[in-house]
Amino acid sequence: MKLTEADVIAILHDDGRTEAEVAAQYGVQQNTINRIRTGTRCASIAPHVPRWFKKIRATSAGDVVAQRSVTDPATGCVNWTGALQSQGYGLFSFRGRMMLAHRAAYEAANGPIPDGLLLMHACDNPRCCNPAHLTPGTDQDNKADCVAKGRQSKGEAHSAAIKAALQRRSTMYRKEATI
Repeated sequence: MKLTEADVIAILHDDGRTEAEVAAQYGVQQNTINRIRTGTRCASIAPHVPRWFKKIRATSAGDVVAQRSVTDPATGCVNWTGALQSQGYGLFSFRGRMMLAHRAAYEAANGPIPDGLLLMHACDNPRCCNPAHLTPGTDQDNKADCVAKGRQSKGEAHSAAIKAALQRRSTMYRKEATI
């Protein structure tokens, strides 16, 4: 489906729904909605429509996060609605510097993250920017949290098991080819 200028304007002003919901409504892929909301695709469809970062008047990275996030009342998560990294974390540029949304939100609320530490999500939602859901910890703390919550790969889903299965399959195909 080809989007019209009116569709782009509606998408830019609809911050309450997820990209999946908006994509289903307009019959397009989620990344198209993401690209429109972040301004990447807006110029080719509706060149005179201002891109989202021109509409935001932010004096700090925390302001950007506050203006580009929506609170989920069921979970308490403050979900980022802008561009996402491949791992699902919010990503934006502020004053020429790329920033992760959850880190900017934490720093705005609590000050700088200590050197050598990363932020762990208590809610296990990479889009969440709620500082109350973020705690600093070491990589070892993060891995222990992962194991405690049962999110680590194990058994047939573990990367070593997958690699071994692929090698067995590859060997089997080579043997069949030589017969």
